[in-house]
Amino acid sequence: MAALTARIAWVSVALALVLPALTAAQEVGGIYSVRHSKLLELETTTGYGAYVRLAQRPSFNVRLSWERLRSHSSRIGRVCTLYAPLVSCNEERVEADTRIRRAAVTGAWRVLRSPVFELEAGGGVGLNALRSTEETESGRWSGISVQMGENVGFHAELRGRVRPFADAPVVLEVAVEEQRLFLDACASDTMRYGPFCGTKGLRGIRLGIGYALRY
Repeated sequence: MAALTARIAWVSVALALVLPALTAAQEVGGIYSVRHSKLLELETTTGYGAYVRLAQRPSFNVRLSWERLRSHSSRIGRVCTLYAPLVSCNEERVEADTRIRRAAVTGAWRVLRSPVFELEAGGGVGLNALRSTEETESGRWSGISVQMGENVGFHAELRGRVRPFADAPVVLEVAVEEQRLFLDACASDTMRYGPFCGTKGLRGIRLGIGYALRY
């Protein structure tokens, strides 16, 4: 029931953002990203998504985006039959599969422009839903504290855009992004593993291709 409620909430947010935006959209496109973090479970995260770009002013724009991100990690951790109290514990390999669904709003200012190239800088806020599952060699639970709800994050980015064909409404872009996630799945005691706790950073590169609706 909780999972169904979360899905309905995400669909409602997406429709509330996207439907009004499509009527004012200047550009739509797809993105692929690679991000890195000091957090093992998010050490190398890849994903894909889509965006809608709204041109509010000649030198300023707003973008709505949606992404699905995924990371796989492996560690040697303590696995027990029971964690309170600790019963039948041993060290074994733990494989983790972490996924993030992200909806974001980004405002950007144009800082450089030529006939074929634009440089933009900006930032925004995102809503992130993080899920992580683990598999152990013995099949027992690893005791991980997993982020189960949505959380807010902030990001800043520097974005370069190129129009490779003067007579076609195609835009290629590359962006460098710094993202901060605020996670609250802290371990309730020292017997459990709680990586998704506190402020975590993601830094990476995003590639995109867009189609200008108003060219």
